[in-house]
Amino acid sequence: MYLSSQLAPVGEAEDDAPAPPPESLRDLQADLQRAVQEQKSAFAEFERCGRKRGTPDRDAYATWLDALRATNSVRGHLESERERLAGQAGAPAVAHRPRTELVGDAKPPEDDGQILRALAVTASHANAGATQFRVGLRNGAGVVYRTATLFGVAEKVNFARQLEALGYEDERFVGRKPPAGYDLMYSKPP
Repeated sequence: MYLSSQLAPVGEAEDDAPAPPPESLRDLQADLQRAVQEQKSAFAEFERCGRKRGTPDRDAYATWLDALRATNSVRGHLESERERLAGQAGAPAVAHRPRTELVGDAKPPEDDGQILRALAVTASHANAGATQFRVGLRNGAGVVYRTATLFGVAEKVNFARQLEALGYEDERFVGRKPPAGYDLMYSKPP
């Protein structure tokens, strides 16, 4: 995607990076229109299969969900770009580095290195004062072993996509509320 290719490595200053061209918003809006159209087509196919068979088709449903996730991802990138451009006119846009730390003596899972890489690629250009999200990650024993602070909705959406690709799920979607002090909690199903 456009923004992920424009980000400096996590922890490096963004001051020397050239500003993206003004058409970046138009490109992202065009991407969003295409993604929404694909989502609508996938949903129409899902409905058509359901009417034809009398029951929903799992493959059509999965295709529609993938299209929905892609649409939400593009929306997150577009929002991030709008925030960055608005920051040029007012509050400075800052390339935040997601903060993370291990919790106590809890043992990290084997894929913790991949989670750190996922955090590194989720860095975004959020305005100063962007909403912060505190995210917790559980290890195989169900213990919170790592916390991360994300800045802005775009980082939250990007990190969620990265974790889904690693097999983690947002516990809110399986009926669990995050513990006090966390906005989101992720775990890997057994």
